[in-house]
Amino acid sequence: MNTHALRTMLLAGTVLSSLVVISPVLAQETELSSVVVNTDSADVATDTAAAVSEIDAEEIEVKQAGSFAELLASVPGVSVAGSSNPAGQAINIRGFGSQGGTYGSDQRVAVSVDGVSAGSDEAYRLGSLSFIEPDLLKNVKVYRGPAGTGLFSSGAIGGAVIAETKDASDLLEGDDRFMARQKLEYSSNGDGLLSSSYVAAQPLENLELLGAFSYRYSDVHVDGDGNDIDGSDFGTPFGLLSGKYTFGDTKAHSIKASYQYGEAKLTNVPYSALVPSFTMFGFVDRDVVENKANLEYGYNPSDNDLVDFKLSVGYRKQEIEQSNSSIPMFASTTEVDFDNEFYTVRAENTSRLETGAFAHSLIYGVDGSIYDRIASYNGNSSSSNPDGRSTKLAAFAQDKIELGRLTLTPTVRFEFQKIEPLNGTTGGYGAESTNFAISPSFEAVYALTDHLNVFGSVAYTDRLPTVDELYNTSVTTELEPETAMNYEAGVSYDHRSFITDGDVFQAKLSVYQNNIENMIDGPTQADEAKVEGFEVEARYDAERFYTMFSYSQIRGYDLSNQYGSSGWLPYVPADEARWTVGTRFPTWNLDVSWEAVFNAGQDRVSSLSETGGYAIHNFKTVWKPEDGLLQGTDVVFGVENVFDRTYTNYLSQENGDGRTFKLTVAKTF
Repeated sequence: MNTHALRTMLLAGTVLSSLVVISPVLAQETELSSVVVNTDSADVATDTAAAVSEIDAEEIEVKQAGSFAELLASVPGVSVAGSSNPAGQAINIRGFGSQGGTYGSDQRVAVSVDGVSAGSDEAYRLGSLSFIEPDLLKNVKVYRGPAGTGLFSSGAIGGAVIAETKDASDLLEGDDRFMARQKLEYSSNGDGLLSSSYVAAQPLENLELLGAFSYRYSDVHVDGDGNDIDGSDFGTPFGLLSGKYTFGDTKAHSIKASYQYGEAKLTNVPYSALVPSFTMFGFVDRDVVENKANLEYGYNPSDNDLVDFKLSVGYRKQEIEQSNSSIPMFASTTEVDFDNEFYTVRAENTSRLETGAFAHSLIYGVDGSIYDRIASYNGNSSSSNPDGRSTKLAAFAQDKIELGRLTLTPTVRFEFQKIEPLNGTTGGYGAESTNFAISPSFEAVYALTDHLNVFGSVAYTDRLPTVDELYNTSVTTELEPETAMNYEAGVSYDHRSFITDGDVFQAKLSVYQNNIENMIDGPTQADEAKVEGFEVEARYDAERFYTMFSYSQIRGYDLSNQYGSSGWLPYVPADEARWTVGTRFPTWNLDVSWEAVFNAGQDRVSSLSETGGYAIHNFKTVWKPEDGLLQGTDVVFGVENVFDRTYTNYLSQENGDGRTFKLTVAKTF
């Protein structure tokens, strides 16, 4: 059966499975019921066919992550690429996302913060993640693979990262109307410092306000041999202002507004922010400023489970100024300035209902965006970085259908895109281009017993060409959409009171294969590629002891020899295993843990250099006194790379940090 036929069947099945079970609503009154979803960031997601991991505020607080990318590094199938410099951060999910050393994003991973795209900018040798201080996030959800990502984007072949920043209500407790929190952190490697301050208030019963400011600084880091790691020094301020006002007889209406600001002024840094040791293009001064704003209206009446409506508009502007190139002959490339603007609007509703024996949680809506990518050199358009506008309009729907032991989740997204050249861009295809994408997926979970589940999913998506790809000077014809068909299956186990009363044991095995056609690589379009692998997640948690294990193995096959004769796709990370063992001392509210990270050598290469295997060990203790003078204080002490190992991350092609002591003290007033 060809891909077109299978895609058609998948779309038909996705639509019909929802229509068949919803249709009784049209003929009878329906007794409504709320569907309560209980999530825990430490849990293994055993009740879903999609490979989803969630990191909540409590876990973020103790991770001591130095960047948004580092925050995601422990998720199976997710790899950190790039440098510790904020302009060089990137992530890779199941072999997609960051093109090691070249582009921070290959457009195959969707990233958004508060509903605004944060990872789709196209900039040569720069990272792809927008400025965000990890300490200001309350929740991050990571989708591995395209299943379910149609809610947010088409073309998310690798997956999606969806993050939300904190609100005042996340910090205020009980009847508190005011709180302040100060967090200080010291990192020995590079004498890094972090100061993060919050003020949250509820001056009126229906009004909450939050102000937060952080500043993160680091001098040059060193590796395990004591050698400097180029481009690892930085200083970045970040600010967040938000407010929420609720109104109406039952406070069913709400308006929320937020504004974020991030900045990095970097002097004499390597032009290649992703791989600072690659100094062929020399050094530059780089100033990066990012502004984001979001306005959201919500309507969620307590007496109507059919309505949970949100309407949001968002804006992001990223300005990158590069100057003082150390090699003047490359200035037309290295001194290119970027002025990127992203506008977005989204309307969605969630309806919870029952149709006979079926329980539904139905999400549906529309969204649209305009992305202007402007690059210039000495005030003129840049020949190597074409100007263009991408306009998208989309409709989406997802229905979680529960029938006894069976859960079905069809998702579909229809997306229209128009790309047009700006400011006289004539390179490459050089003309307006319109395309249409469809992203259907279907997930199924069946509970064989009260503890054991089997699951499977199939997902199709189109990735539409980008401004940079379409107007690349080497492109002579209009590029076709890239397509992917992903299959995934597995088994999961979830047992509460497994050995002792109140303990938890969870495990999940996922096996997947992602088949890509019309794969775009710069000016060329290959025929076929394939990525396949498996992931293992396990967790045991009792009152005084816990352990977690994960393993990810990914293989990427270049079936058209697009990247040479090796037959391997170039940006697939090495096999990785993580094992954590910890113990708790409830009397003192103390937690002590040890983590071992094992990376295999990577010799399945085509364009990047081979790297050897390594093991890194990390130690952490968390203390949260509940009484006395230190009540409301959190203390975290960690040692990363305990044995000061020198190692090289395959995707970064850079040595990692040597032994690093970290001390974090946070106090709530």
